[in-house]
Amino acid sequence: MALLQQHNIQAYAINKDAKIDKHQFTAENSVYIPLQQPQARLIRSIFSEATSFNDNTFYDVSSWNLAMAFNLEYRAVKSQRSLNVSNNLWQRKVTNNNTLDDVYSYAIDWRDSSAAPAVYELLSKNIKVRSAMKPLYISTKQGDQQLAAGTMLIHAGLQQGDWRKTLAAVADKHGIELIQITTGLSAKGIDLGSRSMLNVELPEVLVIGGNGMNLYEVGETWYALDRHVGFSPTIIDKRKIIATDLSRYTHIILADGSFSKSDDNLAKQLKGWVQSGGVLWGQKRAALWLSQQKLLSAEHINAKDMRKRFKSEGLSYNDKEALQGRQRVAGAYFAADIDLGHPLSFGISNATMPLFKNSIDLLLEPEKPFTVVAKYTKEPLISGYADQVNVEKIAEATALVAHRFGRGVVIGMTDNPNFRAINYGSQRLLFNALFIAKGISY
Repeated sequence: MALLQQHNIQAYAINKDAKIDKHQFTAENSVYIPLQQPQARLIRSIFSEATSFNDNTFYDVSSWNLAMAFNLEYRAVKSQRSLNVSNNLWQRKVTNNNTLDDVYSYAIDWRDSSAAPAVYELLSKNIKVRSAMKPLYISTKQGDQQLAAGTMLIHAGLQQGDWRKTLAAVADKHGIELIQITTGLSAKGIDLGSRSMLNVELPEVLVIGGNGMNLYEVGETWYALDRHVGFSPTIIDKRKIIATDLSRYTHIILADGSFSKSDDNLAKQLKGWVQSGGVLWGQKRAALWLSQQKLLSAEHINAKDMRKRFKSEGLSYNDKEALQGRQRVAGAYFAADIDLGHPLSFGISNATMPLFKNSIDLLLEPEKPFTVVAKYTKEPLISGYADQVNVEKIAEATALVAHRFGRGVVIGMTDNPNFRAINYGSQRLLFNALFIAKGISY
């Protein structure tokens, strides 16, 4: 909504819940954006689902669908008559938690896009936070509520000092609506003292950069953590990691990059670090490298093998550019089925998520059960251009794998969840890795 307002796009509140194409839009969480306004062309562009174009050769991006970037449900409306549209433009809801009652615990809904920076700030201020690994059915000041898995809890009995003042200030700063819980016992499901409560630790993150790494993605990762979570990770050149004490870091992030035989010692170092309890994230070619090094339990298909599926017999020299355009995926959105019960999917409501894809490296179905977090659908292309040869191979391939490795966790993703730091939807997967990956039990 902030982006729309920056571009003078008018969006109106709706007065009543609406059902469009079998999807329920609640009045509290929905807006109506009419095309009858000066920015109509821009609106059509940011909701575009085009998959074919007059010229299918692109520099790097063929879809700028913002709703997909934010993982927001939307539907085209043929007539305003089916909606009860307010005469007032949508306005941000102001949340104020300055006065907190002396209750048993306070909860933060992990689905809130401001939850991650709020939790990071609380942890940095030495406030202890727990995360529910299963849903809660609990009594609150707002009445009995069901709280989703991933809900962050601040138990009063664990805190020290003038922590309520700090909690209220942090919640106000990030626009968080705190849920005040009156008892540790639940009517159904886990209690607040359950072993299914994860102790959330302050993430100390190392991003590997330097020679051989995709510096665009390293920068996007740094920006996402700095601006969207509230801390700057350490960045160290890949060539210097061998002389680095990794024990101070809880997480290591490998963005896309090239890896060779010279990186075998790095793999050994990472194996020891993960086995001791670290969380290792690798994306795109880094995920394939983790697979090659037997850190990630999944087979893979690299881009070279994917390109071989295109026939070049009988083509002339002038056909070379067109063939290369067909062989690559030029920044398109692909739909993936999400395992909503997996800790890396906590805070995500929709069972299908748009993932931004600009590479053709693929992971295959792992033999190890319970490790697939995201898998492309049977008909995955939903916005942007990709040749049907690639689409057919991407269909039902694995997008995200996560599993235990010793005392730690290894995660591999074939896409960049932070592309241009605008994909708030898939970014959630990385943020979950930062805060609750230790809750993965297999």
